[in-house]
Amino acid sequence: MILMILKMIGCLALLMFGMKTMSEGLQKLTGGHLRAVLGKMTKHRLSR
Repeated sequence: MILMILKMIGCLALLMFGMKTMSEGLQKLTGGHLRAVLGKMTKHRLSR
């Protein structure tokens, strides 16, 4: 039981590390341009 809990914690840590690494890579790749585009897209609510 303890081994299964440790495996789950390890898998969660690996997932979080992968997400952080991917996020940093995307930020370096886009050079801040992605943030500006997302800011413009989410600035206004969609109208029906």
